[in-house]
Amino acid sequence: MAEEVDAGKLDITDELIAESRMGAPGETPEDMDPWMRPVIKWIDVMNLWVGRATCLLLIPIIFVMVFEVVARKLFLSPTDFSYEYSRMLAGAMFMLGSGYALMRGVHIRADFLYRNWNTQRQATVDATLYMLFYFPAVLFFFWISLDYTITAWVRWERSMDTAMMAPLAPARTAMPLGAAFLLLQGIAELLRCFYDMKPARRRLYLRFMPVYLVLLALAFISAFFPSVLSITDFLAPLASSTGMSQIAPETIGLLMIAAMLFSIFVGFPISFTLIFLGFVFGAWGFSGKLTFYLQAFQFNSTMLDDQLVAVPLFVFMGI
Repeated sequence: MAEEVDAGKLDITDELIAESRMGAPGETPEDMDPWMRPVIKWIDVMNLWVGRATCLLLIPIIFVMVFEVVARKLFLSPTDFSYEYSRMLAGAMFMLGSGYALMRGVHIRADFLYRNWNTQRQATVDATLYMLFYFPAVLFFFWISLDYTITAWVRWERSMDTAMMAPLAPARTAMPLGAAFLLLQGIAELLRCFYDMKPARRRLYLRFMPVYLVLLALAFISAFFPSVLSITDFLAPLASSTGMSQIAPETIGLLMIAAMLFSIFVGFPISFTLIFLGFVFGAWGFSGKLTFYLQAFQFNSTMLDDQLVAVPLFVFMGI
């Protein structure tokens, strides 16, 4: 007869990755700075309700999929609208639920090193990489996707995948909205990191925040409004004197891989790492504006991938 297993002694670290923050949204420690608590609570509760509302998109997805199966099998009459609407609704779920996923802490990270660190070191690494990678990447993506979406509304662009030619603007609107929810949730996560730091380190980071915001604003203006301010003009002499302007694209690719592996190994969420590195190294090796729009196109292509429809349906079936 097999020995009984004590469930309390099992290592379930990996199984809890999808439940890394199961407390009530907005729940904060009593000794957190008073100005932090309402900010975190407001953002968490907002993304909670956005996540719940996003789940309701599963209802029309199920309807159009069932309708398609019945029409195809019983009446031999497949429809275009089932294909178009199902993938657009699933893509909207994919984007709009990203802020909720970050609030629950379920974005994928390689935490085999991260999990062994104490809370203060985790908070320091997370805060540093949020400021270095997360906020520039999400802010830049928000701006590019907003411009991409406005263009779709103004020109009333349509899909070329079926004869129905469904309008693309409603689905694309989920891109800047999802980025906005991510940007706000990132603020709440950064404040949590500040709380988990040692007091002296927290004060240091908070003092640096105004400088960081100025640098972020300068990078944003230089990237999207180069006629107003171009950091490239200031960096060009330095790049020439150090030989960085002569680096081959292959070498830039190797540097990007090294930065990617470092960020992944220290446990930062993989998706945000890839977005930021794609922006930076693409702009360095080719063209900033070209890289930004290519990433927007790639996001749009991924969001409208019909295979995404299977994900919420399998989750619903499992429940």
